Amino acid sequence: MSSSQHFLDTVTDEVTQTYRTIAVILALIVIMGLGYGLVDTAIKAAALFTE
Repeated sequence: MSSSQHFLDTVTDEVTQTYRTIAVILALIVIMGLGYGLVDTAIKAAALFTE
């Protein structure tokens, strides 16, 4: 029984690590999108005020 519990713990750890990796990737995508939006807005605002 202990070997099956060890197997379940290993699988759970792998799944947890997979979800954590996916969460980090999605967070980076969101942060990059927000950064892009901020830079794009700043460029458009600068263009409006410099005309």
